[in-house]
Parts: sequence; structure tokens; C-alpha cells
Amino acid sequence: MKKNWRLLVIVFGLVILAAAALTVGRKNLTERLARSRTELTERAQPSRKDVANARRALDEALEAARGTEHRASLQASYMAEVAQVMVLLDRRAGARIAKQAAAVVNSIEDKRKREEGETEVAATVAATLPSLGIEMAKSISGQSDRDDKLSYIGTRLADMDFRGALEAASQVHEADKRWEALVSIAEARAEKHPREALEIAERLKKEGSVGLSQALVALVTAGSDPDQAVQMAKDIEDVQPRSTALALLAARLVGGDPNRALQIALGVEENAQRYWALGAIIPTFARQDPEGALRLAERVDSEGQKSSLKLFAAGALAQREPERALSIAKGIKGDLSRLLALGEVATVLARQDLGRALALAEAQDTPANRDALLARLALGLTDSPDRALEVAAKIEDHFIREETLSGIIPRLAISDPEQAMNMARSISFDYYRVEAFTGIARTLLGVETEAKAYWPCPVKSTY
Repeated sequence: MKKNWRLLVIVFGLVILAAAALTVGRKNLTERLARSRTELTERAQPSRKDVANARRALDEALEAARGTEHRASLQASYMAEVAQVMVLLDRRAGARIAKQAAAVVNSIEDKRKREEGETEVAATVAATLPSLGIEMAKSISGQSDRDDKLSYIGTRLADMDFRGALEAASQVHEADKRWEALVSIAEARAEKHPREALEIAERLKKEGSVGLSQALVALVTAGSDPDQAVQMAKDIEDVQPRSTALALLAARLVGGDPNRALQIALGVEENAQRYWALGAIIPTFARQDPEGALRLAERVDSEGQKSSLKLFAAGALAQREPERALSIAKGIKGDLSRLLALGEVATVLARQDLGRALALAEAQDTPANRDALLARLALGLTDSPDRALEVAAKIEDHFIREETLSGIIPRLAISDPEQAMNMARSISFDYYRVEAFTGIARTLLGVETEAKAYWPCPVKSTY
């Protein structure tokens, strides 16, 4: 069998690194709602009035989703997003809407568009209805697409439903993809559920992937004896799984000892795994040791990693040294990376001096950058919805403004659900209206109340 060791060899470009720390956009909605299903049972139950208002919000979200009937693929996607929130309130109703979304997808005549719709709906539904999402993914016609989506569902379910995650990964036909999914699941479970990670290690051993099995044993060992874990990883015979093991250990240990995690990451032999390991530890390392991050930025070869180190260091310094942080942010190469850093600093400044933060946005060299920075400021102020709305009103681009409003409106529902729903109705773009209404429902149900903070940025990275 071809050893296509793609496990965790994700080329973390700057955009991905920055987005991981600063954004929770549409692609992450599935992941966040998966957590919401568990969180709903752990928090105080919402009042009857809140439940009734949440149901109203979801009914309006569904109406908005169905209003896109001229674009079946969009209609199905929007309906699936309503379904994954509805199931938090009414499991049967959520499942019914999900099945309706699947039926819409099946009606699409164009094969490519139908397959794209199938994969998106399956992944969305799996967040809160794992079994149904897995069944949908298994029906996807193309083997490669089916494997990719089942692998994706498996990794997304790892934090909340180990058996469901394992079931999805087990359906992946191609061995390399299956192993990749299994190790991702084990990585997610290793700290709190080490026996489950060891179960996967044993399975990988039986399937012939001895090196990856040893990597997972080392990962579990890190919970009790980091020194032994590192030595176990170094003792793995083959370079590819050895590099994978060390990369996983770096990511696991960074919270407790960022400097040691950095040394482990820098010692990873394979370039792709080393790049992944550095990408995984940079946000934590830079925030805990911004001075060390700035020194490291002068040593690494990758411009993306240089920029990411400076970005997170600037964010860490913004509270106590705003002038210096601003200078670091302005000196970062690449339009997107510089703008992300400015957004990080400006968000801190806004809490101290909103006027100065607004002036920074107004000073941007293009309307697109100006609006992107204003959007970031508005989303960073959602603890004070009135101020956030004031900033959002200054955004000139219609779509960026509505995208930003869809992130603010759910926070408004905490104090005034009726006003929030009236504002949601005023959004003209279907998807953002669906986002606003589903966000209101999550807020009223007591889940996903943290501010939406994705980056509605139209510029492309230089790197």
C-alpha cells in the first residue's frame, strides 16, 4: 500500500493560522453547534418565554432559507443550518428539516452541484444529528468525496461523540484517509479520554500502521510523563510517523510549557509536519511569550510564520504597550496578515479609546480594508451591542455590513429579543438573515452566546 503519510500534514498558511485564532466563520459553525448540543444539557434551562422566542426565530430562519428556492443548493444548505439548531429545541423537528434539506439536494439535476450539496448538508447535519449525517455522507456517490466527507464528520464529532466519530471514520475506504481521521479523533480524545485514544492506537496497529500506533501511545503518555513521551516519539523507527508523533506532542504540551513545545516543534524532521507543529503552537506561544515570539520571527524562514508570530505577539502586547503593538502590526508584510494584526490591536484599543480605533480604520488605504477593520471592531464590541451597532453602521459595503450585523444581532437578543428579531428581518441577504435568526435562537436557548468573531475581509493574502 502506498504510504501517503498525509496525517496532519496541513500546510498552515498565514490565512489559516490567523483565521484559526481570530475567526469562527461559516466553516466553523458545524463545530460550534456540535459543542452546543452538549452545552445545552449543562446550563440552566431557558425560560418558557425564551424557548417560545427561540422557536419563532427558527421559524423565521426556515422561512428565509426556503425563500431561496431559485437556488436549490443554497436552499438545502440554509435549511441544514436551521435543522442543526432546531434539534437543540426539538429533535424531531430538526431531523424533519434535515431530511427535507436532503430531498432538496436530491432534486438537483446538475451532478456536480448535487454532489457539492450532498457533502455540505451531510457535514452540517452531523453536528447535532450524527447518525443522520453519517447516513447522508454514506450516500454520496463519488468514493473520494464520500471518504473526504466521512473523514471530516469523524474529526468534527471527536470532541462530543467518540463512537459516532469512530463510526464515521470506519466508513472511510482509503486507508490513508481513514488513518488520518482516526489519529485526529485520538488527538482530540487523548487528554481527557486516554483509553479511547489507546483503543484507536490498537486498531491502527492491527491495520498495519505500527508507527502511527506508537505515536498515539506517546501522545497519551504525555499526560503523565512528558519526558518519556518525547523519548518514545524519538524512538519510532520510521521518519514520517516519528515526525507526526513529535508534532502532536508539541501541540499537546504548548499550554503547559510553550518553550519546550517550541523546541520539540523545531526538531521535527519532516518539513510539512514541522510547519504544522509550529502553526499549532504559535498562537499560544506568542501570547504567553510575545518577546520570545518576536525573536523567533527573525529566525524562521516562512514569511507566513513570521507574520503570524508578530500578529499574535502584537495582540498580546496591545493591552500594556499599545503603541509598540501598533508599530509591530503596521510593519507586518502581506495585506491580509497586516490587517488581521491591526484588527487585533484595534479591538483592544477600542475598549480604551473607541475614537482612536475608528481613526485607525478610517486611515486604511482602501475602502475594503477600512470596512474590514470596522467590521472587526464592531464584532469585538458586542458586549455593548449599541456601540457595536454604531460602528457597524459606518461600514459602507452592503454585504460586509449585513455579515457584521448577523454577528451582533444575537447578542442584542440577550436584553431585547424583539428588537433583535426586527433587526434580523431587515437583513436583505438570505444567508445572513438565516445566520442572525439562528444566532438569536442559540442565544435564547443558552448556547453559543459568545460573540461571533469571524473576519469579513475581502482582501487576499500576499503569501
